[in-house]
Amino acid sequence: METQDHQETVSTEEIRAILRDVAMLQKEAKEQDVRRQKEYEEWKKECEQCQEKYDEWTRELDQCVDGRMEMEDIFSTPWSKLVDRLVEGELASLLQAHGFDVYATSTRLRGVRDGEQYEFDIVASTIDETIVVKVASMLEMEEMEHFQGQLERILSFMPECKEQPIYGAVAYLRADERADRYAQRQGLFVIRATGKSARIVNEEGFKPKRFN
Repeated sequence: METQDHQETVSTEEIRAILRDVAMLQKEAKEQDVRRQKEYEEWKKECEQCQEKYDEWTRELDQCVDGRMEMEDIFSTPWSKLVDRLVEGELASLLQAHGFDVYATSTRLRGVRDGEQYEFDIVASTIDETIVVKVASMLEMEEMEHFQGQLERILSFMPECKEQPIYGAVAYLRADERADRYAQRQGLFVIRATGKSARIVNEEGFKPKRFN
């Protein structure tokens, strides 16, 4: 009996389908390689940034150990940096432009009067006037309302200033828009700080409110 080999034949369409599948797999593999390379570059960049921050922190720590920097400077906050900038001269010059000849500033005036604790970030003094300043890295409405309430009762905390006008001011890096508007409506100086400068942003003709 004769045997006949049966060969399966592959059609042209089947060959094309196989080639399309191979091309698709190659495309997906290439795209995956691109994604992985991108993820690697992003991870590498993050590592470099972390290394830079670590190197900077290490340098500052070395300076502290060498006695060239106070430990608290390493962990200084935007709030404390803003307070320092204002106290070191910006506040006096800003208020000078509005007729207040500031000759002294004090920070973190705190105490207890009639069982209530109080703390004011900066108190600026002229010969016959006092300006109480609230400083915030982010000024929010609740904080603004609390400060306004303290100003309305300012003589409860600072009775020694009853013979001279007392005014209020807020200084901030960022603010809730409502808090900003509220401060201006309440007659406070509003000082907006940026990276290297600060300015009073009250409208032209602004007259500060006296709180005593």
